[in-house]
Amino acid sequence: MRMFSFVLFVLCFCAGPASSWTEYNYLDQGVAIQFPGKPEAKRSTYDSIYGKALSSMVYTAEEDHVRYSLTVVDLAGGPDPGPAPSPQGVARSAQANAGCVPSH
Repeated sequence: MRMFSFVLFVLCFCAGPASSWTEYNYLDQGVAIQFPGKPEAKRSTYDSIYGKALSSMVYTAEEDHVRYSLTVVDLAGGPDPGPAPSPQGVARSAQANAGCVPSH
């Protein structure tokens, strides 16, 4: 039993994390994220639901054949979606759609 405890202690003591994650702050874009290594950054576009391509930045890092990605979309140049619905309008819409089953 002592040998098992010793082996378990050595394994736990000597085994460190496979990698250390570092936090990267992008203050100009208002985001922070942790990646396993220094991410690559590239400019891209993001297709919005309004039919307009918005500028974006894509940050990617890879470790052990796993790809981690963060996409930051600049919404400042996007189209105006219009006024937000009022709570009363949302409630009426929910009541009107209650019990409706979409057909395919």
